[in-house]
Amino acid sequence: GNPGGGGGGGGGPPGTNVGDIATGHEGQDLSNYAARGVQTMGGVAGGSGVKGSGFSGGERVALAGGGYSVDMAALRSEIARGEAGNARGTIDEMLKRYPRSPQAHLLDAQARNASGDWEGAEEAARRAIALDPKNSAAYKELAVALLHQGKDAEALEAAERAAELDPEDADAQMLMAFAFEGMGRKDEMLKAVERAAELDPGRFSSYL
Repeated sequence: GNPGGGGGGGGGPPGTNVGDIATGHEGQDLSNYAARGVQTMGGVAGGSGVKGSGFSGGERVALAGGGYSVDMAALRSEIARGEAGNARGTIDEMLKRYPRSPQAHLLDAQARNASGDWEGAEEAARRAIALDPKNSAAYKELAVALLHQGKDAEALEAAERAAELDPEDADAQMLMAFAFEGMGRKDEMLKAVERAAELDPGRFSSYL
């Protein structure tokens, strides 16, 4: 994805684009959050979308009494490879069959973020949150979508809520950092980066 896309306004001076924290690869990280999150996503018809929802990555999940099943591993893999368009038909069918499934809407948000449909991702993430207000993954997808539209204050609220729901989530901390950066709140940005690096040194220590 284009890290300066949406309301973030690409091409400006350092510190003004989505994901500008000065190491040169944060924007791509931000664009990839949706796909990365799909790798550990929970079930579709039920479950909360947070850890312990009961479905593992390699399962073919049978839904609604076995009348419909989804190869979740294959679906997640398509989105992670940047092939969200290939997954579109399956996601649309899940949404049609299970319109009140927070996981179906979360998957929709992840696919839309992965393909750069920020407005669509925002709408899908908000639906997932409405159905499951404690779904930390949905708040992260919402933050990604909002950041790419230049809605830094709203993105901060979403990322902070994700961090409240899962204090050990390094991605939530980095999303907070991106939002603080866009708002010019450098000290708070640094604290969020430091926390992310503490939680996941392998991925985020270089940002310091």
